[in-house]
Amino acid sequence: MRTEQLFGELVPVVLVWGWTFIIMSCGFFAYVHAHDSPFHQEFDACVSATLEEWRIPGLSVAVVDKDGIIHSKAYGYSHLYPPVAADTSTLYYLGSLTKSLTAALTAIVIDETPSISWDTAMSKLLPDIFTTEDDQITPLITIESLLSHSSGLPSHESYYLDREITPFLPHHLVQEVWHWPLHHRPGQVFQYCNAGYVAVTLALERLTGSSYAELLDSKLFRPLGMKSSHASLQAAGCDLSSCVRGASSQHAETGLLARGYRWLFGQLLPVRWVNEPAVSGAGAIIATASDYARFVRSMMFRANPISPSGHLNLTAPRITVSESAWAPWNPLSTVKYALGWVVTRYRNETVYSHVGSINGFSSVVLFTSGHSPVAVVILSNNQQGRNGLRCLAFRLFLEVSGIAQESYATYEPKEHEEFCI
Repeated sequence: MRTEQLFGELVPVVLVWGWTFIIMSCGFFAYVHAHDSPFHQEFDACVSATLEEWRIPGLSVAVVDKDGIIHSKAYGYSHLYPPVAADTSTLYYLGSLTKSLTAALTAIVIDETPSISWDTAMSKLLPDIFTTEDDQITPLITIESLLSHSSGLPSHESYYLDREITPFLPHHLVQEVWHWPLHHRPGQVFQYCNAGYVAVTLALERLTGSSYAELLDSKLFRPLGMKSSHASLQAAGCDLSSCVRGASSQHAETGLLARGYRWLFGQLLPVRWVNEPAVSGAGAIIATASDYARFVRSMMFRANPISPSGHLNLTAPRITVSESAWAPWNPLSTVKYALGWVVTRYRNETVYSHVGSINGFSSVVLFTSGHSPVAVVILSNNQQGRNGLRCLAFRLFLEVSGIAQESYATYEPKEHEEFCI
């Protein structure tokens, strides 16, 4: 377990037991006072039950308390064959938690570039790709509409996620998706689309003349002290077959990258690491739980390197999400999507959250910056265990924040349903 004082400043998915299982298995935690470790005996028991029920080899948890102190702890195994215990330096793919970082990076670049804004049309930034004969539609596909999943572009992850031989580059994906018919008029309907984030990533690279990895490093990772965060498998010092502890980029302090797993044919089978450039800004960042918590802390306290206007734009709700499963803890609340964040209300607090999954990994983050500021980050190495993480994260979130918890919403089990990234 590690506690460090740092200086300076959701998607419908599978449930098998859901909230009922977590409540029955874990009971109610004791209230966590400021500066006390949130990882007490009751929580440890709840994690053990979650790992067993959801067949998750290992996970890492990071909590940011109201004073900005980050507490972190790891459970289980980062690798099974042979077994290697997870620790607080274990790296995981973030999956769609990447989107909040891509959106934040966009906010910084917009502040530094007077010629663009959130309303800038993609046809201006990528004129060789975003062109159409319909002059009324093209200007409506903007940076904002892509980052809020309201562009009308379809989402077909299976088209590009499992290409192993020929690298499928971001511009290939954006070119292909742009030629598919729009499902909706831009700005009117929420439709999750990873390709939108890839398009914005490509636009940032062309606009600045720097790669996505270079932009993340200079504008987010280094300013926030995120020494264990990487834009890609290669940046983490790994390839598809191995990852050596200690291999690092110039500023990084790299731990061991966990191996992802899937439950198949009655056993946990290893899954290859993602090495797909086309995923880039939608789901490919690799980090530790405590490192990602450094970024979330900057969101909680609206701190640098993101400007005040950047924070306002990132967290302002843009469009209503129809599926209540995006916020299963509060099914009666209106769920909206901002820029890289799901936004809902729980007991008079605005809660920002997101989940992620990609090739053997799942993740969840929740935070609030209101009267009870707190954040919870959980990263794990089983793609199918995401809803176990959601239940676990929300229980811990309530405990650390002190938000009233007289009753809990139950979320009925649903059949298995894949949603990648």
